Amino acid sequence: MFNMNVLFGPKDAVLGTCFLIVLGLTIFGRWSWWEFVITSLVVGLAYFAGTMKQVKRLE
Repeated sequence: MFNMNVLFGPKDAVLGTCFLIVLGLTIFGRWSWWEFVITSLVVGLAYFAGTMKQVKRLE
């Protein structure tokens, strides 16, 4: 019935969940805007660092 090909993997789902948690903490936990920004940047940096290829060592 709904045959959709979505390019959304488990890493993307974890990233989205993290951002929703941070947003929830900002709204309900009364975090300030700079705590939201810093935490979002750190989560994004960790996500993109996890997708980088490892450098092969020269032997």
